[in-house]
Amino acid sequence: AECAFLEKRFKKVLALLGTRTDAPALYWRARASNELATSAFARLEQLPPSPDLRLVQAELMQARGQRLEAGDVLREALALDASRRDVKLALVSALVAARNAEEALPLAQELLQVSPNNPEVLYLYGESLVQTQQLDRAIPPLERAVALRPDLMAARASLGRALIQSGRAADAIPHLVAASGIDDDGSTWYQLAQAYQQ
Repeated sequence: AECAFLEKRFKKVLALLGTRTDAPALYWRARASNELATSAFARLEQLPPSPDLRLVQAELMQARGQRLEAGDVLREALALDASRRDVKLALVSALVAARNAEEALPLAQELLQVSPNNPEVLYLYGESLVQTQQLDRAIPPLERAVALRPDLMAARASLGRALIQSGRAADAIPHLVAASGIDDDGSTWYQLAQAYQQ
């Protein structure tokens, strides 16, 4: 497998390793897969601009934490085809993640008119309202998102935050407890501690 990798025969590396799970096999499989992915993305870059290509680029940027750059790429995608709801949804998600609720809110409202029972849209709309401190308006869509999809932990965390800021700490606790499993920066645990203190 190592020889095949050095010869740049990456598909052969994957074929040689099959389903082996020992450390060297995993290492060479990861390296070969990475090379194939890099090659595929290089080919994609040569294609004419398209919303689909921009979506993939934005997704990669989001995964690397480049939220502002992802927003720029998604704006380009929307300029290519303004009718794409998936691009608008991805843009709203990137804007909310970048804490740019002012720009996200009108797009989220537009998506909500088309898909009033989409839990993700309800969450993004509610989170935009939380970020702009419109808590009374934020709680109903967040409650609806959680009712439709109790496993949407981001919505539960946002609802918990809105409830605690509205003085409803007891109501916030179950949502914050549920969302604590996805807490990567300690903010949910902090809010949960605040809720218990209140």
